[in-house]
Formats: sequence, structure tokens, C-alpha cells
Amino acid sequence: MARGRLSCFALAASVLAASALVGACSDGVILASDAQQLYVRLPSGWHVYGARAVEAGNSFFSAMSASPEQYFEGAVAGPRPHPSAIWSPSAYPWAIVEAQGLTSGQQLQMSVEGLSNVLIPIDSLAEQGAEFQQLSQPQAMVRGRLRGSLVSFEYGTGPDTAFDYEQATWVNNPTTKAWVLIVGCSPTCYQLYRSTLGRVVNSFYVGNEGT
Repeated sequence: MARGRLSCFALAASVLAASALVGACSDGVILASDAQQLYVRLPSGWHVYGARAVEAGNSFFSAMSASPEQYFEGAVAGPRPHPSAIWSPSAYPWAIVEAQGLTSGQQLQMSVEGLSNVLIPIDSLAEQGAEFQQLSQPQAMVRGRLRGSLVSFEYGTGPDTAFDYEQATWVNNPTTKAWVLIVGCSPTCYQLYRSTLGRVVNSFYVGNEGT
């Protein structure tokens, strides 16, 4: 783990010399991986958790499949952060970053709408009774050989269980791998921190055309 008062751009460049990195700098916290060719900048003060900590603190993710090639980090803001805040109607924002290989079944569903099912199996959960409300139409994105989507949802119902989230997903040209960023919190929090969450989403970068 690298710590120091480097510029975020310098810190991101150092990823080329390391397989994975979580760094702090004067204007944010960096999540980056050379192996996965991804970069995300979070605001200062956010606490980062690995997959084991998130799975231990959040029963929802215990049902998610994992593979040896998977990259997963979670992050939480607030004065008393805890990994259990991820995927919940928390009063402060949280984020999920993942890179994963795609199954043959997922590859067949890689439409703009289907990209929202890569990390969170919305269709399957909805069939089981989960409540999802789409807050925005999927926005198609293209960069080089990468294609992706940006969309937002509200999950759950009621003031104590519902939360809003925005998901950015990139897929490589062979449709064998996906990179996902999700940011969210309670509906009130989501509106209050909308600009902050937008900056996090805008910082999400997959390099080298996803190879």
C-alpha cells in the first residue's frame, strides 16, 4: 500500500509499476490496479475494504460468485464507516469497484440494458421479489474498443430500506470481461451528495482498451 502526498495523477501513473494499489493523496483516495487496468478516485476520508471484509459485513454479497481473476474493492464515507454500509440505505455514500470475467450466459445478454446485470443480478433478484425502480435511462458509452453503459436505480421500498445507486459498466470487445463501478446511499444522501458521486463516476477509467 502506498501512502504519501503525491498528486493523484502521479499516484495513478505509479500503478504501472504495481499489480494493485490503494493510495492516499491530498485530493483523494485512489483505487487502481495495473493487472485489471482500472482507476477510480474517491474523496479524501473514504475508507476502503477488500472483498473478504465486505462479504463478512454484508450478507448480500455472500451470494455473489467470485473467480480467481476477480478484482473487488468497497469503500465507505462518513465519520464511522463500516463495510456493512455497502449496498444499504446508509446516510453516507459508498462505492463498489469490480473487474470480472463474463460467463457465456452473461455474454449473450450484453446489450446496453444487460450491462446493469453484470455485478448485481437485477433481473434474477426482481423475479425473487426484489423491488428495483430505474431512475434514468441507460446511457450508452464508447471509448476505443470498450463499450459500456451508465444507469441509476432505486432498490427497495420505504424510507428505511430503499437506496439509490448509479452504475457505470465497461465491457471489452471480445465480451469476455467487465469492469463495474457502483456508488450509492439512501435517497436523501444520494441527492445531497449527488455532485460528489458524479465526480467519482467520472473518474472511473479502464485503460489499455480493456485488454
